[in-house]
Amino acid sequence: MEEDLKVGVEAEKQQSSNPDAVVYDVDEEDIATQNSDDAMLASMGYKPQFFRILSAFDNFSASFGVCGFVSGVTALYGYAMLTGGPQAAFVNWLIVSMMAVITSLVMAEICSSMPTAGGIYFWAGRLGGQRFGPFLAWLTAIWNFAGWTASIAAVAQGTCLFVISMYMLDQNPDFEPYDSKNLYKQFLITSALIMISFFLNIVNERVVQIFLRVSSWIFFVQYWLYIIWMPIKVPRFNTAHEVYYNFINETGWENNKGIVWLLGLLYPAYVFFGFDASAHIAEETTQATQKAARGMWSSMVISMVFSIPQLVVMLHCTNFEAVLSSPFPQAVVSVWVYAVGKKGAYVFLMFQIVTGIATNCSVILSAARVAFAISRDDILPLSRFGEKQTPEDCLLLLLDLSLD
Repeated sequence: MEEDLKVGVEAEKQQSSNPDAVVYDVDEEDIATQNSDDAMLASMGYKPQFFRILSAFDNFSASFGVCGFVSGVTALYGYAMLTGGPQAAFVNWLIVSMMAVITSLVMAEICSSMPTAGGIYFWAGRLGGQRFGPFLAWLTAIWNFAGWTASIAAVAQGTCLFVISMYMLDQNPDFEPYDSKNLYKQFLITSALIMISFFLNIVNERVVQIFLRVSSWIFFVQYWLYIIWMPIKVPRFNTAHEVYYNFINETGWENNKGIVWLLGLLYPAYVFFGFDASAHIAEETTQATQKAARGMWSSMVISMVFSIPQLVVMLHCTNFEAVLSSPFPQAVVSVWVYAVGKKGAYVFLMFQIVTGIATNCSVILSAARVAFAISRDDILPLSRFGEKQTPEDCLLLLLDLSLD
């Protein structure tokens, strides 16, 4: 199987002759730890090609940033109100978040024994055995690469709609974002947001490391605004009956609630994904067998525990009629205006845009490692084109695919 997957690349560990190259200081304990990590990597058939500078918190921040539940709760909030309303949103959130935690625990166990940038496609190949391993690795790699690449544009597009919503709130409430004459503006804004996130990834490892740490704290500041500020300022707090017994169906499937419930599952599914990001940056993480695995399950557990109170507060502070008739492309803006006023809505919009960029930065970070691992193992057609490429080089391919 290893031969079929072409595991065991002959590329030598990169040594830079550039006098301006960044040099990282390490002590003897760091060297011993890195030797242990590199020995684990060698047992899987690879030679180290990264600086191991990411800590446990950095690794956690990657998966936590991709999940981005604080901004994720609001990104599809309007969609959730159409596909089952508050009742379905709450129940589906509980179901999907618990399933995500269980899945992350299982995958973390595998990651602890095989911490490599290939992540789930490498695991599928190993666990599938000599007969089915290559096919399973190929199939998993296709979906993983496609999913991460599509997520870059999807996250940027969602953030773009918040930028347009801010413009409508501040300047032009009659703006028609989906008018054929205005669609190019969406493309330009989305492209700009994508390029900002790519730039942060291209600079160097230290910039990514710092940004991951800062963005995690930004998420938590934004979170407490929801938990404390909204309940204090909202004119009226919805009763439990108005929230948990309120099923809204605006899908057109009037006689089939089952389909509506299934459509509603997409709301939390948009948030609870991407925890394999911790595995994809495992080759840059010290003590990867422990920290990468821990980053996977801890990011999902924390996201579940903290997101449920945020969603509950949001549902109790929502004027559902205002959301259903919202003029904004992101209907959650109507919730903010109702709960904390127009000026307060600006604050939430600013946080939402910043955290949207942060989420996409984490998505791109992981997608680049997937693209690099696929080229290293020659999994997909033409992937050998990038055989000698680094993740930074793979960013150009991802940028092109995202803008397309």
